[in-house]
Order: sequence, then C-alpha cells, then structure tokens
Amino acid sequence: MKLTTREVIKEDFKNIDKWWYEWQGSVVPHDILPKTGFMAEVDGAPVSAIFMFKTNSNSAAIQWVVSDKNYREENRGEILTELIKACEDEWRKDGGQFLFFWGNNSKFNKSLVDMGFSMGATDYTELIKKI
Repeated sequence: MKLTTREVIKEDFKNIDKWWYEWQGSVVPHDILPKTGFMAEVDGAPVSAIFMFKTNSNSAAIQWVVSDKNYREENRGEILTELIKACEDEWRKDGGQFLFFWGNNSKFNKSLVDMGFSMGATDYTELIKKI
C-alpha cells in the first residue's frame, strides 16, 4: 500500500462531508475551517483529513481530524502520523515551533502523546460564537 499526503482541495469536501456525517450525523460548516488542511490517500484513494489553524504566534492548532469510517486497515495509526508530519512540515516552513490540539477523545489523545505531544489540561469546555 502506498500512503501519501497532500493539501486538501475543494473537491475533497465531497468525501470529508460524507465522513463527518457518517461519524457524527452532521457536517462541519466549511466557513469555520482553516484554509490549511491535508488529505491522506492510500493507493490514490482518500482515507483521512486534518486541518491546521495557523496563528500569528509560534503555535498552530490541529483540529477537525476525520476519516473514512469504512477504512479499517491496520495502517490507520501510520495515516495519522503522516497527517501530523504534514502539519509539522508546513508549520516549520512558516517558522512555527509548536502544534497543539484540544479534544477529549482519549484514544486520539494517546496517539498524539505517543507522537511526542505533551499532555496539558485534561478538563475543558469548548465554546464557539459565530459573529
């Protein structure tokens, strides 16, 4: 199997929206997403995506990770690792030094810790206001 990553393009949202709907019963509004995103493909087929919020500091946030719910191959951890590496490489090019993630999916959080992320706050509330 050949695993590659690339930037998310407009046409990817057909798959991304389908994946979000299959996982959570709704689609994340595109207006809330950052412009920077990466798609992982296995043998040319899209399987997972991640988005990265760039800031005017040395930190960027990775969020909105989503995958094809029907993709159950053993290399899912490798796919996540490659998506994180794509974010790291992109952020380094911009002079960034830190990536952070907030979320309460313990399995996903453990995967990030295994990749070198440090655990910060463990109890939080996410608040969003559309203005």
